[in-house]
Amino acid sequence: MSGHHPSYRIGYAKPDPRAFLAVAAAHGVSPEEIIHVGDSVEFDVRAALGVGARAVWLPAEPPHQAAADPPADADGCLHLVSTLPAVVDHVRDLLTGPTPTTPHAT
Repeated sequence: MSGHHPSYRIGYAKPDPRAFLAVAAAHGVSPEEIIHVGDSVEFDVRAALGVGARAVWLPAEPPHQAAADPPADADGCLHLVSTLPAVVDHVRDLLTGPTPTTPHAT
């Protein structure tokens, strides 16, 4: 995890593409090298995908109560809190590729 970039610090709010571009520029990478994790399908997932970033949807509701299905082009959908270790593992795998023994905390 490289950082948290609230809109008041970068000057743009999601879903404005400039928000994602500003984060990429701050890290000296292209948008394609960013994995954005967020709870809004429109403001987080679709907006990140729109600039070429990768996106993981983290809905606030449990799977049986989720109001929407994850977008087909999202890189993943993970649920809090019980799967938080899986979120970390999934993001790590997206960045580096799967490892044979990725540990999961309980």
